[in-house]
Amino acid sequence: LWPFIEASEPSIFFGDGGSGKTMLALLQAVCITSGISIAGLLPIQAKVMLVDYEADRDTIERRIRKICRGLNIEYQTILYYRAGTSVAKDAASIQANIRNHGIQHLIVDSAMLAVGGSLENTESVGLYFAALRSFGVSSSTIAHVAKNSLTNKRTPFGSAFWTNLSRSVWEVLGEQDEGSN
Repeated sequence: LWPFIEASEPSIFFGDGGSGKTMLALLQAVCITSGISIAGLLPIQAKVMLVDYEADRDTIERRIRKICRGLNIEYQTILYYRAGTSVAKDAASIQANIRNHGIQHLIVDSAMLAVGGSLENTESVGLYFAALRSFGVSSSTIAHVAKNSLTNKRTPFGSAFWTNLSRSVWEVLGEQDEGSN
């Protein structure tokens, strides 16, 4: 999904809680699955799998339906995988789903639980990226923001390797009308 995601490479989308990271990832998934271009995003049509640590299948499917209805397209099926352990520990099962379903893009929501250790621990982060790369597909990981009061630079929370091992890193900024939910 140019320019955000490159084939067979990991991407990170980070931001504050409630900024719309998951909805953006699901919009990307709908674009990729349907092959339609939205707002200049150029997808290569492919099957998508969500490795989910935060929501449940019904919530995700409801959000996908809303996105599809808003785009006036048919419902797009995204393989839902409810994760219970780190991506590295669950790599064999994730890889089997990728292979069995012809998945070409993986979304992981969210980094905190997917790593299975401290986000600041370089070894934990390295194992996570090694697992992602072993799948041979593009990926989008949803992460939270670090608030560095010394530099005012916003980065994904944790080790610098979140940025160094990703092909692309994008900050998601939410905007809300005053007084709305």
